[in-house]
Amino acid sequence: MNTREKIIVLGDHLVRTRGINAFSFSDISKELGIKNSSVHYYFPTKSSLVLSILERHEGVLNKFISRVEGKDAQKKLDQFMAVYSRARVGGRISILGALFSDFLTFEEEVQASLQKLTDDTLQWLVQTMEQGKLEGIFHHTSTNREKAIEIISQILGMEQLARVNVKIKCAE
Repeated sequence: MNTREKIIVLGDHLVRTRGINAFSFSDISKELGIKNSSVHYYFPTKSSLVLSILERHEGVLNKFISRVEGKDAQKKLDQFMAVYSRARVGGRISILGALFSDFLTFEEEVQASLQKLTDDTLQWLVQTMEQGKLEGIFHHTSTNREKAIEIISQILGMEQLARVNVKIKCAE
């Protein structure tokens, strides 16, 4: 893994454990044992780093979609939920959960990239809900889009609650 990739991986970890505003490039340079200017060489701004992190997650989503293709809707949904459960390991939350609350503070390019990842995730989930209804597995009365939004909302809400609970447990 080259330096640029190491910065993206560490930046992703910091965003998902601390939040976008709770770390600096100095934290990255110290952790990787490189100069602060090296981080700025690859990513002149935090926005440029976030764009690369989102691009990485877009790739992860596409690999996931390919991996579950051909499975029944319940298996797809189970594996989707497992991705979010695994994200909780080490106090992380999903990239969507980590960035949503700061959406309006991001530059337009970051907002567009986050919106694309969200739309792509939601579109896959809507298709999975539709597949599940056709297979007779899912029986929700709402539209497939409404059900997909409900699922995403519950996941992201649980992530925020889990983050608070972790802090409470640490304070006790």
